[in-house]
Amino acid sequence: MTCNNNDILEYGTRHFYKRMFSDFLVDIGDGQHNADNLMLGLLDAAHEWFEYHETAANRYKRFIAKAQEITRD
Repeated sequence: MTCNNNDILEYGTRHFYKRMFSDFLVDIGDGQHNADNLMLGLLDAAHEWFEYHETAANRYKRFIAKAQEITRD
């Protein structure tokens, strides 16, 4: 499936992400950038988001445990 530049870019659609990825891929296509850095950057971002969500989940666990402690009294 393709889309042209006149398509409306509704957030979350296939065309929206196609346009976003195109911005990254154009850097690789011009030959001046190391393609490995695209994948390494993606991996770094995934790790950082995982850590963020893991930290948030742990905060919720502590909150729930504390709330359960308080409500037992």
